[in-house]
Amino acid sequence: MRTKVAANGRSFTAAVDEAMVNDDRTSWPLHFDPAATNSRSEWTMIESALPSSSSGYKFSSDNGTGVGRCVYGVAAECNRTTTKRLIWEFGGLGEFTVLEPRELISASFSAYGTHSYSCTDKMVKSYRMADLTSTSTWNSHAGYFTSDREMGNRTLHHKSGCPTGPKWVEFNVLAGAKQKVEWNDDTFSIGLAAADTSSMAGWKRYRWDAKLEVEYNRAPNTPTSLSTDSRGCVTGSTRPLLNEPTVLLSASASDPDGDLSRVRFTLQKYVSGAWSTTWTSGYTTARSGSPHTTSGLGMPSLATATYRWRATAYDDPNIAKLRPNDVPFGSTPSAWCEFGVDRTDPGAPVVTALQPSEDSRVQAVYDDPDLDLGGVGKTGCFKITRGANSSDVVKYEYQFSNQASVTTVSSTSSSIVVCWAPTVANTGWLKAWTVDKALNKSTQGTANFTVATAREDGIWSFDDVDDPGRDVSVKDAGEQTPAGSLVLDGVDHSVKGPHGAFGARDDDYALGFSGSADEDVHSEAQVVDTTQSFVVSAHVKLDDAINPNKWTSILSQEYNGNDVIRLAYRPHTASTSSTAACPSTEGTGCWVLLVKTSSNTWKQVSSARAAKIGEWVHLTAEYDKGAVTNQADDTLRLWTCNAGTPDAPRDAEVVRADASFTGPLALPRGELYIGHSHYLGEPADHIKGVIDNIRVFKGDVLAEAKVRRMCQGAEAWQGQDEDKFLNPTQN
Repeated sequence: MRTKVAANGRSFTAAVDEAMVNDDRTSWPLHFDPAATNSRSEWTMIESALPSSSSGYKFSSDNGTGVGRCVYGVAAECNRTTTKRLIWEFGGLGEFTVLEPRELISASFSAYGTHSYSCTDKMVKSYRMADLTSTSTWNSHAGYFTSDREMGNRTLHHKSGCPTGPKWVEFNVLAGAKQKVEWNDDTFSIGLAAADTSSMAGWKRYRWDAKLEVEYNRAPNTPTSLSTDSRGCVTGSTRPLLNEPTVLLSASASDPDGDLSRVRFTLQKYVSGAWSTTWTSGYTTARSGSPHTTSGLGMPSLATATYRWRATAYDDPNIAKLRPNDVPFGSTPSAWCEFGVDRTDPGAPVVTALQPSEDSRVQAVYDDPDLDLGGVGKTGCFKITRGANSSDVVKYEYQFSNQASVTTVSSTSSSIVVCWAPTVANTGWLKAWTVDKALNKSTQGTANFTVATAREDGIWSFDDVDDPGRDVSVKDAGEQTPAGSLVLDGVDHSVKGPHGAFGARDDDYALGFSGSADEDVHSEAQVVDTTQSFVVSAHVKLDDAINPNKWTSILSQEYNGNDVIRLAYRPHTASTSSTAACPSTEGTGCWVLLVKTSSNTWKQVSSARAAKIGEWVHLTAEYDKGAVTNQADDTLRLWTCNAGTPDAPRDAEVVRADASFTGPLALPRGELYIGHSHYLGEPADHIKGVIDNIRVFKGDVLAEAKVRRMCQGAEAWQGQDEDKFLNPTQN
């Protein structure tokens, strides 16, 4: 390839040798390295006979100026005996300030030899010199012609008429050029001196128009755009965690000379407190402008550990001029990039329903698929706790059964709380997963539950012979579903109720209980909603033969095997910590409404007068949810109305008792039970007697007169309007 430098010295043209192009041995693509050719900026001749003279500065004879020993009388050109030396200075070598010594391929100094003393080859040496000035002399520069500055030599002759005539003579000055590059010095001065100055045998002449040509191949630039699996280059605690056995590393490579570059990757693993190289890739084969990646380079499968990598760019091995031993020229390695490999999935999260004491938003606890819990619109909250091997969780995913898509929550906490209000009454579930920093996803954690049909009111008169447990309440437009039928097992539903007993109507029936543990009456779902005010009422007659010193339950609603609401007969001897004792004048027990608060403490209100065993009584019990924020004004009320017996009727006077406390109440999630309570999961306090006209209302008592009417014999359907049931929560 032939090159021609333009007159401005800033560009060149290249012509390809046609024979080389057509040669089968030529390897494509072809590359060539840049060469910087620079003409001298200053030059001079110094001589020993005139040590202080600078008259040789910028000599211009086309016949050249001598180098070596010139002896007067031996040659006509020697008008005095002296030793001469030549020095050229090449300035403006900007490349020398940006190159590295290792990037120089060759440095050639050329001077045109016009004459030598004889046809015998004699040595000429080249030296790295101090910079010139117009006043440089033998005294200022002869001392630089020393062995430590010698760069190269030639043994030759160039005399007309000899085998070798006048010609350009090249000297290898690479060592000196590298020294200048190391010093970032853009000026390079070169001196010529004869090796033998004992006679004129080594005498030669050279023209003034010497040249310096430096060929270099700059190292590729340090790779950039480093990326680990498209996540950039990161070190330290923010390093990415990956879950694949192989990782795609990438880097961009470029060359300041425009050469094609390839990349090699070095991968290290952190083991026992130190980094150890586990893999060094081969050369990439990316085309110019494309990213270089580890794809296809045989990266080994990576185990769970911390890794780091870096990239080094190299000249394409096909470039014609390589370093010694044909080793591609490499860049400075890139910075290290770190990543971790984590191929272990997190353990399944644990999903638990929260209690109201754990989160004020809780209106229902959905934690048992076998129970009808809460209801439409009743908010339940769940804690999702990360499972085993999950300390690096970065997000949670969850989905409720009525949601079309998964919800994602970014969090590194050990747990999150999610709340949800059902929109339909049916079986439901909450599914949850965790995702760790490496994007490993856990197996599924699940909570199953059943959302109860929303209940508003329930009335059980037990008068339907064919279906004595039927709920006879009416659902008006816009109202929620009534409580539904009761399940009756082992009870006598043919006994007379108070209306039948007192002769008001013959078809009045009630439930007769013998006190047996085999008797069971319960709802099929939760009935009483303790998040708001409620009223329950019933006609009750305890059997004369009961033990007055034992508890007897009228109705209860349970949670986890224990009551949270209970209307009962309490013995006179029963201890109490929250209310006054039963009236003592008659020596019998009293009626009591007990509720359990969210802090798991019992609150109760006892009737203002003693219970009458063997007589009919109408009980109305109310929970009045307070108006203040902390529910410090919650109130329990209990109305008793003694009706007596047909043979000894009572005055049916309604007497009320009140007890204030601080709520809220615990959330009942079990069924409503008639005639017994629960304690530690077992039925307890079975009634021996008769129960009739059980009514459950949502709200607090607004019309106390209706309580009196219910006691004095008004039927459930005998409200102020014919289509309305008698409801004390309505004016």
